[in-house]
Amino acid sequence: MIFATVNRRLILSHLGVALLVALSLYTVASRANLSAAEEQGHNRLEDLGFTASNVLEDVLHKYEEGEVALSSVNATLAHWLSDEPDLHYTLFLPDGVPIADNRLSSPSTATSLTAPEVQLALESDRGEGDVVRESEAGGLYLYVAVRVEHEDHVMGILRLGLPYDLVLAPARRANRMLLVFLGGLLLLVGVGGALLARSLTRPIRSLTHSAEQIASGDLSARATPSGPPELRRLAITFNRMADRLEEHVNNLQDFVANASHELRTPLTTIKLRVEALLKGAWNEPAIAQRFLHDVDHEIDRLTFMVNELLDLSRIEAGAGQGDYAPVNLGVIVEETCEMFRVRAQKHGVALAHHVDKDLPPVLGNEEQLRRVLDNLISNALNHTPAGGEVHLFVEASEEPGQLQIRVSDTGRGIEARHLPHIFKRFYRVEQTRPLDGRPGGTGLGLAIVRTIVEAHNGKIRVHSEVGKGTTFIIDLPLTP
Repeated sequence: MIFATVNRRLILSHLGVALLVALSLYTVASRANLSAAEEQGHNRLEDLGFTASNVLEDVLHKYEEGEVALSSVNATLAHWLSDEPDLHYTLFLPDGVPIADNRLSSPSTATSLTAPEVQLALESDRGEGDVVRESEAGGLYLYVAVRVEHEDHVMGILRLGLPYDLVLAPARRANRMLLVFLGGLLLLVGVGGALLARSLTRPIRSLTHSAEQIASGDLSARATPSGPPELRRLAITFNRMADRLEEHVNNLQDFVANASHELRTPLTTIKLRVEALLKGAWNEPAIAQRFLHDVDHEIDRLTFMVNELLDLSRIEAGAGQGDYAPVNLGVIVEETCEMFRVRAQKHGVALAHHVDKDLPPVLGNEEQLRRVLDNLISNALNHTPAGGEVHLFVEASEEPGQLQIRVSDTGRGIEARHLPHIFKRFYRVEQTRPLDGRPGGTGLGLAIVRTIVEAHNGKIRVHSEVGKGTTFIIDLPLTP
């Protein structure tokens, strides 16, 4: 179909509008040119007529008095109008008798007083009349007739005429030039419309191609921002969307791989213990008891991991956001530190908290914020040796409208190469396993912390130096 593509629609719309404008302009301009040419021809004949009538006034007066012959009248007319080769002139006496005509062999055959232009000249106050009509010799003429007067006495009527085609010839030439100009303008508009349509549709084609590539599985495809600002912005937004999509897909793939790896170990342990029991270990009570204990431990690990994953998914899906209310973090910090006090003393670690007075509340889910503090304090205690310290600070942030939480320890720290990844799911650093020798966690604790903080429109970052300790910093918006 001719209107199947946006490119064609843009070109045809430009041409349609340009054609409509060109036709309107040509119609108005051509009519104005023809009208102006006719008026110019009329003025030309009128000027010639009044000039000649002034000259004929004296000659006709002498002709009436019998002082000069008719040939003198003809000679005078021929002399004054000799520069107009296309001019047709006729001189009438007041009674309508033609006495001079430069186109007819016998002036007596010329139109008499019944000619409309002659009647108009006799009746007009200005002594002039004009008409477009067929001439006696054939062909359309523009006629102008003027009275020849001497002291308010009409001595004759001078009629001048020009071929109507000749009168309109300049206008028709101008109209042809205008038509050529408008045709060229339409061509330029068509070319310009094609270039504009191409510049507009090229970014769209690029976006379409990139979208098709992504749909076919190539998540690395990106559109090249080009064209007008709106399409550039669309391409940039599309690329951002593609980046996020690729990131989510990669995260999903990493999650599946990591989850499979994390689940494989306890499942393998359970399978081996069950197979051993089935093959006869059941008959040895001590061994059977140990194997059942291992199975129970691995099931607890699996249950904990699954619960962590479910919690993480619910938080990412926005669970709990409907329960946001003003939360006094000072109270939560005191209660959380008190809960970990016995564990800290058991590990020989000093646990202290510092909360600024009169801090305004934050808007959030109290249970989720408690979980953030639980995970961070537990993580700090796990990796701080005996004699070390864990400090929890809650204070106003340097950023207006923000509250800052800092959990710092004097533990062994984390190498810089691991810091960009520690908030990822299942990411664990071997050197960060608990100092008490217990197995490491699921690798989901910090991922849950980050997800909760971001769900509260906050930010979390970490600073760490090997051998000096680690500090987690959280900025949360205050209640508006």
